[in-house]
Amino acid sequence: RKPRRAAPLVLDVGSGYDELNLGRLALISGQKTVPATLRRWQKSILTPDGRPVVITCSVPEDQVVPHGLDNDFMVGLVNLCFEAGLPDGPFTVSAYGLLKASGFPDTAQYYRSLEESLVRLNKANYTIDEGWFVRGPHTWTTQSFAQVNYLSYARSKTGVRGTSVITVQLAPPIMDSLRAGYIKPLDLNFYRSLSQPLVRAVYRQLDALHFDDSTPDGLVRELSA
Repeated sequence: RKPRRAAPLVLDVGSGYDELNLGRLALISGQKTVPATLRRWQKSILTPDGRPVVITCSVPEDQVVPHGLDNDFMVGLVNLCFEAGLPDGPFTVSAYGLLKASGFPDTAQYYRSLEESLVRLNKANYTIDEGWFVRGPHTWTTQSFAQVNYLSYARSKTGVRGTSVITVQLAPPIMDSLRAGYIKPLDLNFYRSLSQPLVRAVYRQLDALHFDDSTPDGLVRELSA
C-alpha cells in the first residue's frame, strides 16, 4: 500500500486529543536532557484497578531514550494523524506542519530538534507488560512497539527544512486506540503555554489520569471530584 499523500497539515486549533494509554503511561521522560549513556530504563506503575505494570524502554547503542521535546512532537503527531483521517498506512506531513502542530517556532534549532526526536521515537522500543488498555474487549494487554513505527523524511545538505516531506506511521496499538476512540481532549493552548518540557509532560500525564478507564462498559469518562 502506497503512503497516503496529504497537503501540509498545520494544527492551529486550541483543542486537540491525546491517546489515553500514552498519556497515562508517560513513556517519554519529561527531563530536558538525559545522560548520553542512558539507553534503557524500566519502571513499575499501577493500573487504575491497582495491578502492577512493568514498562521497559530500550534504544540502540547510537541513541538515547526519548525525552524532553519528544513528548511535544508525539502530541503533534497524534493530532496530525487525526487531521489526516486516521489512515490505514503511513501519512505525510511537512516538517513545518509538524513543527507548528507541536507548538514550536519556525527556526533552524527546532528543525534540528524535530529530526532528532523523530529518530528517537522511531528507534526506541517499549515493552508494556499487561498495562496497555484495549477499549473494545476491555482488556489489559502486553504490547511491544516503537511509537513511530515507520519513518521516512527528506533533508537538504543543511538538514531538515520547513518544506521537507516527512512520512510516518504510528504504532498499530496506538492507531487501534485512536480509531476505537480511546482518547481524551487535550487543551493545546494551555499545554503549549507551559514553559518547560517537564511541566508539559507532567500535565499530560495528570490530565490523562482524570479519566476512568476501568469501568465495566469500557467507556472513557471524567472522574468526579
